Amino acid sequence: MFGKVLLTLLVVGLAYGVIRSRMRREAVGDRSTPPPVGAGSARRFAWTFLGVLLLSSAVLGYWRWRAGEQVVTVRVIDTASGRSQIYRAHENDVGEHGFITLDGRRVVLAGVERMEVMAGGGGRQGDR
Repeated sequence: MFGKVLLTLLVVGLAYGVIRSRMRREAVGDRSTPPPVGAGSARRFAWTFLGVLLLSSAVLGYWRWRAGEQVVTVRVIDTASGRSQIYRAHENDVGEHGFITLDGRRVVLAGVERMEVMAGGGGRQGDR
């Protein structure tokens, strides 16, 4: 996510630099003519575009963070015996081979265990 924001800022910065250098070249070329009519509006557009990009990146990052902080119910099933345990964890803390519970315990799945993640924090915290 952070890399995408940096890439976006880099592209916007390069575009701004190119526009600015073109405007300087035009201004240096002939000082007797007035500046182009759209010169101020191009600068205003570039800053507005940059502001919209930064604001939208911040809002999307916040939404993703909030979704990851949602409490989910994780059910671990032992496929050999059929027994299951129920845990609660933040969605960000659930990985492919394990998770970290709300109380900080790290649970790593064995080869014969299967994990189901259900939305919502319902269920009780199981002992393992």
